[in-house]
Amino acid sequence: MPCGIRTRDVLHVIHSAMKIHASSLPEHKLTTAIDKHGEVWHKEIDIIIQKLKSDLDEMDAKHLAVLNKQEDEITRTISEITQSIADLKKLLDSNDVSRVSAYKSRIAEFRRLPPKLTVSLPNFTPQEINKEQLYQQFGSLSASSIKKEEHGYTMDSPGAESSTLDRTLFDVPRIITEINTGDGRFEISNNGLRGVSCVSDEDIWTCGDNIKMMGLYNLQGELVKSVQTKSGNHPWDIAVTRSGDLVYTDYIDRTLNIVKNTQIQTVIRLQGWKPRGVCSTSSGDLLVVMDSDDRKQTKVVCYSGSTEKQSIQYDDKGQPLYSSGSIKYISENRNLDICVSDRDTHAVVVVNQAGKLRFTYTESTQVHCLTMDPRTLAQDALSMKTEEQVITIDSPGAESSTPNRPLIDVPRIIAQINTASINGLCSVSCVSDEDIWTCDNEIQIIRLYNLQGELVKSVRNKSGNTVYDIAVTRSGDLVYTDYKDRTVNIVKNTQIQTVIRLEGWKPQGVCSTSSGDLLVVMESDDKQTKVVCYSGSTEKQSIQYDDKGQPLYSSGGIKYISENRNLDICVSDCSARAVVVVNQAGKLRFTYTGPPSTTKGSFEPRGITTDSQGRILSADWYNHRIHIVDQDGQFLRYINNCHLKYPYGLCVDTRDNLFVSENITGKVKKIQYYT
Repeated sequence: MPCGIRTRDVLHVIHSAMKIHASSLPEHKLTTAIDKHGEVWHKEIDIIIQKLKSDLDEMDAKHLAVLNKQEDEITRTISEITQSIADLKKLLDSNDVSRVSAYKSRIAEFRRLPPKLTVSLPNFTPQEINKEQLYQQFGSLSASSIKKEEHGYTMDSPGAESSTLDRTLFDVPRIITEINTGDGRFEISNNGLRGVSCVSDEDIWTCGDNIKMMGLYNLQGELVKSVQTKSGNHPWDIAVTRSGDLVYTDYIDRTLNIVKNTQIQTVIRLQGWKPRGVCSTSSGDLLVVMDSDDRKQTKVVCYSGSTEKQSIQYDDKGQPLYSSGSIKYISENRNLDICVSDRDTHAVVVVNQAGKLRFTYTESTQVHCLTMDPRTLAQDALSMKTEEQVITIDSPGAESSTPNRPLIDVPRIIAQINTASINGLCSVSCVSDEDIWTCDNEIQIIRLYNLQGELVKSVRNKSGNTVYDIAVTRSGDLVYTDYKDRTVNIVKNTQIQTVIRLEGWKPQGVCSTSSGDLLVVMESDDKQTKVVCYSGSTEKQSIQYDDKGQPLYSSGGIKYISENRNLDICVSDCSARAVVVVNQAGKLRFTYTGPPSTTKGSFEPRGITTDSQGRILSADWYNHRIHIVDQDGQFLRYINNCHLKYPYGLCVDTRDNLFVSENITGKVKKIQYYT
């Protein structure tokens, strides 16, 4: 009987395994994937069609505005001619000599006809459909195969990692393997074992104090391989790259080195700094924490190969994030936070991927903080979590104190400014709650107005070109982009300084960030698009592709930019009919194309801004309304009741009042949308 029970159990397991294998056949999943990809193609075609229609409507609107203006001038001239003829008839019937002698002919004036308009109507040129090319672009199926395995049904071992769901921590952690690195030939343990880094679940690299060797061990404690530093110094720290290569820092030699097969390459050689901890990031970059030669400064630097991408040293108040000198190690968390264990401050210092301080961990409040003496650190697949008793310091970009303000039921206009712009008002930017800068895509002048509609000041673009976009820095200076001249310029008092001059790229939208940097969205001469962050004239960051290597933004077309309160970077992409939002590290968070009820392709964004609640506001030019979404891309409401006509530029003041520039009318409306 017991044997029979075991047989039934085995048969049950085999039967279950066969059902699992049968259910995992790919036909249904592949069909679904193909259908889904087909929907994507249909959506893209619909977007292209709607874009062409919208462009045609925009051309019609501009042509109609010009024709209406000329018609008004002709009508006025005819009226004046008619009146002049009537006056002449009265003069002929008059015997008043003084009136006849005072008459002045207007024939020469009336002979000057309005300029002749030549309208070039657009043509649509359809391209021939290449079916073979379409088939190749759509995708292909790989050949199927069936492989027999001796044991097709397995159970996970207790040490295997399953998923990144919220796993429960052990009440009592236990040792499952122990490796003795002191074997007589390579006694790292006897010389101060320091670093350890996983190559796989079965192999680890180790290094120690006062010895120039690094050893690769398996879980049986066998020395698989050893590598000697090429300088003869002992390595300070080790890490393993995504491709499985060993990386080590040489503090004395000031170098960062990579071991490929048996060759050691120096990828970074520092001047004035010495490297300590190192780690490899999820994107394949290297993070290095380092000391200055006088051991009075510490910073974290991110390298792509041997190129420095980012340097992190100070908080938003200009204070050092890390202690000077002493032992420090580094690790990147799953959420891309950068974590440094800092022995001298008895703390773990955590900044986000943009280098903004998130928190400092100094052990629980139940333990005296100086008892913590950190050395190295690591993160698991679940990311680091902090409990209530952990001491944290919020960064300025963190969600915290601003109360969640309710939106008003019926937004209302509280001020209206009539600018000098005709058929071309585009951007608007707040200097204060009382003054705004405006620019026009028809002229090269930027104007400053107060709320009474009075022109306070005007600035002429020094190149003589029209201005693409404007912004105001934290210090109140005006910044503008000159698309044709390929420059970003700043106006200080009455002086215009060119801070950025591009090669092969042309700047479009610009905004000033909370940290004082400039974000510029630009397009290349061959119609690529990227966002670049500048500190002064120095490029700090470039954002162009998603994690799959696909462009984040459409090629060509109108684009504007804004930074949100949580440091997200929001781009209004007219050609894509979307608002594209990435985090401060350039990772795609979401793409907003309108609320779910929106007709495909009908959203046509222009200007974009964000408010103190982290809400994103975008001008829907063609549909005469403003979209308000939360910082996660959820649609909240429209502003469509303030008689908006072709809304274009947007900005908010310190009270979250919204300024909207109307492209065709030349008006700027100040709208209250919070209670």
